[in-house]
Amino acid sequence: MGSDSALEIDSITAADVGDYYVVVSDGAVSMTSRTAALTLADDSIAVPEGLVAWWRAENNGLDYSGAHNAIVSGATFTAEELDKHST
Repeated sequence: MGSDSALEIDSITAADVGDYYVVVSDGAVSMTSRTAALTLADDSIAVPEGLVAWWRAENNGLDYSGAHNAIVSGATFTAEELDKHST
């Protein structure tokens, strides 16, 4: 039994895309919410085939492609630094 009013999904991947809804019940009566669709933004980049890990320089070591998270120690990234290296 819970009373949370929000669902949080960290590190969303294509596997999380889909329809979500909530069923609320007091034991005698239940109500189902409207469906909410979770999609990825159009500017999402597909994970290349065969990729082992993908760290996106977002000030953390989360692996965007799977379960190979890293520990970031002393590294930070700014938009200016990322722009220099993307050209």
